[in-house]
Formats: sequence, C-alpha cells, structure tokens
Amino acid sequence: MTDVHVHIGQFNDKYYDSHAVFNAIEQSATEFGIDCVRYSSTSSCRYDVELFRIEEEIAVAQSYKSSIIKTQPYLWFTPRYATQGISVKSAMQAFDYCGFKLHPFAHNWDFENASHRKSLDEIFSYSAENRKSILIHCGVGEVQSPTRFECFIKNHPNAPVILAHSQPCNKTIKMMSKYPNVKCDTAFLSLREIKRLILEVNKNNLAESRILFGSDFPNTHYWNNKNISLTKQYQKDCKQIHILRS
Repeated sequence: MTDVHVHIGQFNDKYYDSHAVFNAIEQSATEFGIDCVRYSSTSSCRYDVELFRIEEEIAVAQSYKSSIIKTQPYLWFTPRYATQGISVKSAMQAFDYCGFKLHPFAHNWDFENASHRKSLDEIFSYSAENRKSILIHCGVGEVQSPTRFECFIKNHPNAPVILAHSQPCNKTIKMMSKYPNVKCDTAFLSLREIKRLILEVNKNNLAESRILFGSDFPNTHYWNNKNISLTKQYQKDCKQIHILRS
C-alpha cells in the first residue's frame, strides 16, 4: 500500500527532517503493509520560497536508503513559480517526481492571472500525458473546495487527480461521480469521517479503491501531540488502514 500524502520540511515553527520522517514510517511499514511513500515539502508554504531551495530538500530526502519503503516526491508548484516564468516541464526534470501538489489555501491561485492559468494548464496537460498524479488540498470554503479546479479536471480527463482530505465529503463525492479520473484520500480524517466517506462512496456506486490511504504525516504529529515520538504518531495514523480494509 502507498501512503499518498506525507510531508517533510518546515511546518510553522517546526522543521521535520526527511530522514527522521521516513525512518518513523519505516518502523511501521511492515506491520501495516506500506511499501511506498509519496511526499512533498511544506517548506513550499513560505511565501518567499525559491524552487532551488525545495530541490535541495528533495535531494537530501532522496538520499534516504531503505529496502522496505520507496519514496517518491511531488513537485509542489506554487503561483510564485508561475510568475517567475518557471515552466512545469523544466521543473519536472530535476527528479523522478510522481506528480504535483497544489494547495489553494496556502497559495492564491488566481484564474484571472495569465501566468497562473498557463502553469495550471501545463500541470494538468503534463499530468494527462505522463500519468502523473495531481494531489490537490481540499477543505471547507470556496478557496479550497474540491470543485475549485473543476474546469481543468473537466478539460483533462486523463489527468489522475487526488482530492486530499476529502472535505467537504458531499463535494468530494460529487466530483468523483462526475469524473472517473478523480480519487480522494484519507489524510487527517477521523475514523468517523472515513466511515462516512466509505458509506457515501458505496451509496453512489463508486469503487472503494478510489479512496486512497493518505496520512498527512507528520502534520498529524504537529497538531495532535508533539510530545510523542514520530514513530508512535505514524502508528496511530496507520490504524486508518484497517478501516479501509475491513
């Protein structure tokens, strides 16, 4: 099983070293059947971050050696890169990225801005042509609604899209029902919310396989209990897997 939603880097006042994060995951991987981790750097949330700084973090992360888990980075593309004229294709050459991360709550993607829209078109086109996933942060409110990028999803039916956090549930289900290329993940959901998500997926005759396991680790460590070890927090996060499998 792949954990499709993991982070490294600076998160508010705490820095999560990539090797420490991966080591914590590795300690639980065999027990919970995890053999692949897809991650992005939350350092990307800094308004002044430069792409080369993120690439430095990913280079360190990719030096992690493990016979248990495979680590795959997302290219977290921001509007700042768009206005700097950084092309999606050139940015994707740096590493063997598994896909893209978009975070409309942390970054103001302005569809009226020509450079922003050009980059988004490039992201969805590249995704469709190369079968690279686009992990999109979702939540309550129009800015981070699962429908926010619907025009791009509709125009690129071969682009694999993952609606992170599956919130709000009703809008997530609506998007999955309309677009076969859309899936969702369980990142930071409570067990009650996961059960509701599964119920709604079944009610709408959607395949449960379209619900992907995502932990949002180590953000769960930051918000829930920074006093326990990373390993113990990831073990807690992985208990969601049993809900998905039952």
